[in-house]
Amino acid sequence: MSDDEILAAEYALGLLEGQELLDARNRATTDDAFARDVAAWQERFAPLLNDIAPVQPRADLWSLIERRISGASGGEVHQLARKVRFWKSVSAATTAAAAAAAAALLLLPTPPQPPQSPVTAPTPAPVLVASLASEEGPTSLAVTYAGTQREIVITPGRVGREAGRDHELWLIPAGQAPVSLGLVQPSGVQRRRLDPALAAQVASGATIALSLEPSGGSPTGAPTGPVLAAGTLNPV
Repeated sequence: MSDDEILAAEYALGLLEGQELLDARNRATTDDAFARDVAAWQERFAPLLNDIAPVQPRADLWSLIERRISGASGGEVHQLARKVRFWKSVSAATTAAAAAAAAALLLLPTPPQPPQSPVTAPTPAPVLVASLASEEGPTSLAVTYAGTQREIVITPGRVGREAGRDHELWLIPAGQAPVSLGLVQPSGVQRRRLDPALAAQVASGATIALSLEPSGGSPTGAPTGPVLAAGTLNPV
């Protein structure tokens, strides 16, 4: 597995922080190959995120990982060892800093506090992904929605060509009529920013569908041709 594939997987799982996260986010919007890798990992990880109960890791997990990779060789294993040391040091530093801060707060006298209005921190918009596939044909594609940027990224897997016809993507919110997300080209990563009104309708559980329409798209504002593939948006 290449360094770029590892980075794309870490980005898809939300493991990156700081400058690494900023660099990966920038690459996902400017590097088509990297964006395809991210979308592919998101598609792989999406089924794994359903109905998974939280598990407390065993106490000796770090030492077990280090023992298993300490006798191996190779660039990838070296990178894994470096990442183990990095995350272990981050975990230890964070725990120590939290303990020191707590001790300092206990030693300080509590000053009188003026009445304050409750402040609710803004909740980051989730990243949603839908994997579209057809049981009756080879059509497939992945759709990723970044809520903070109001941007969808369309990564075709298999989308055929048909003379005089175009493929159109649709958002179908629960209990509502389909809304067009525009035409889809048979190949190449495609990005488009949604206006606020349309972005407000994108939510987990909504359906994304691909239909075959006349050239230029549906003339009615609703799907008129056959639906070739469909999938459900789920948070990553």
